[in-house]
Amino acid sequence: MTLGRSVVPVLGLLALATSALAQQSAALQCVREQRLTRKTCTTTGKTACDTAFNEGVPPCFGDAAPCAQACLDTQTACQTPLRDTLTSCQAACTTRENAARQVCEARKEGSDCTHRVRIRGLKCRSRCVLKTDPQLQDCGTQFNQCLKQCAGGK
Repeated sequence: MTLGRSVVPVLGLLALATSALAQQSAALQCVREQRLTRKTCTTTGKTACDTAFNEGVPPCFGDAAPCAQACLDTQTACQTPLRDTLTSCQAACTTRENAARQVCEARKEGSDCTHRVRIRGLKCRSRCVLKTDPQLQDCGTQFNQCLKQCAGGK
């Protein structure tokens, strides 16, 4: 008998939570669709695909569009210096790799030398990713949490 009394309030709370989730999930489903569109974008440049995503997300949130725009702006501010660091780091690796490859060719050391140089270049570029990736993932996590707050109205 006490079991029946406790089930009814729990079911009521579950219904309220489901209703709030349904409202929230429409906006977040729209964002998922925008992400899929960006991922499959075949426009000539990544920038055009990213711009379409950035312009497509805020309308997903209706009246909360300014909130979603603030999330996008914060994400851009978070990611831009990290992406710049990654690009610079990888460019330095490539420059060193090209210089070392020229040394191999000048010494006529053959494919073993150039192979070692290529592997060193790949490892160097991978280290660049390893340095910046955790922070870029944090930016993405913060972005997702921000959008969830916009969708929940809180």
